[in-house]
Amino acid sequence: MPSESEIPIASQGASRRFAIRLALFYGATFGMIGTHLPFFTVWLEAVGIEAWWIGVIGAVPALTRFTILPFVTSAAEKYSLRGALTVTALATALGFAVIGTQHMPLAVLLIYAVTCSMWTPMLPLTDAYALRGVARFGLNYGPLRLWGSAAFVVGALACGMLVDILEARHLIWVI
Repeated sequence: MPSESEIPIASQGASRRFAIRLALFYGATFGMIGTHLPFFTVWLEAVGIEAWWIGVIGAVPALTRFTILPFVTSAAEKYSLRGALTVTALATALGFAVIGTQHMPLAVLLIYAVTCSMWTPMLPLTDAYALRGVARFGLNYGPLRLWGSAAFVVGALACGMLVDILEARHLIWVI
């Protein structure tokens, strides 16, 4: 990998912009996971969804990982990783916003399934995009990915503190 002094000045600016944007994207993605993982089931219970429905709904991300994810990532590789990341991020945000308006188990399940079809490919797509940029700009992957891990912890802690302030039925808006 070239050292920073070996990269032309114009490329150093592009390298820095790439690194900052990627770190922010990792942070946003993992921050959401840090709020979702521990508190989505709390929200489901708070809106009156029964335990067996919570189990079924909770299985959806794992199901989409081996059914939908290969198709989305394959299409992204063929067409545009960056475009796929944009679409999946926007669709995920929209999906969670729509889920927040629902309290019927079947409606939550169906909308969550569509949302997870876009959400579960985001991390593999981000990693693929990151690795291309790391190779192109001679960056170190670890520090970029570190921001995601830090954001996961901050998201989980912040949402945990909010549980004492917000009613659990409003946690979906934090997620």
